[in-house]
Amino acid sequence: VDSAPVGPLADALSVSRIVDGVLLVAQAGSTSRAELAEAIDRLDIVAAPLLAIVLNRSERRESPR
Repeated sequence: VDSAPVGPLADALSVSRIVDGVLLVAQAGSTSRAELAEAIDRLDIVAAPLLAIVLNRSERRESPR
């Protein structure tokens, strides 16, 4: 189930209680650490099963060999 962002009035918190797991998606360069921490706290309050955090739209960098 795809849902709206986790916010103070978001349906995502209601939906998160009835699914098997939650993937929290954060956008690189847009989502702040504070916003991410707040979303995690909100999911924790409703005992949402947080499976992973996905960093979306990050820049690809080659690693040195």
